[in-house]
Amino acid sequence: MKNLITTILLTICFSAAYPQMKRMPLEAISSLTRMYPDIDMKTVDWGKYNKYYTAGFNKKGEYHKVYMEKDGSWVLTEIKRVSENDLPDKVKVILAKPDFKSWQITYIKALHDPLVTSYEIKLEKGSKNKFLYLDENGNNIKKISVIRSKKYYAKK
Repeated sequence: MKNLITTILLTICFSAAYPQMKRMPLEAISSLTRMYPDIDMKTVDWGKYNKYYTAGFNKKGEYHKVYMEKDGSWVLTEIKRVSENDLPDKVKVILAKPDFKSWQITYIKALHDPLVTSYEIKLEKGSKNKFLYLDENGNNIKKISVIRSKKYYAKK
């Protein structure tokens, strides 16, 4: 109960100081504070994507974008600029295969949702681009984002 009262008071204070937060449901703000207690709420970029509320911020040099329902339920977190070194070994094995060895990785995005962690990897070779969607076990998946569909992921 004490934590709830503290969260509500902090949210009210931040909302008064940062007008951008006034458009956000109290539950989404409270949820973000519980999920990421170490981020500076003054640096959070609040927004809305379709029916989801979003909170974007930098943490340890990586840009995070958290998607939440109006009730504060966590839907998805995107982490941009993930290092190749931070990929799971099973994903690294896939990228080392001859099919991809001649391609250059231009960016990696991690996608965390309640069911799975997956990686969107953009590859480039000359003027050609290719996207890979791999789960944490290196399985090739067709990404059907929870943001755009009721389904989470479907195997290719």
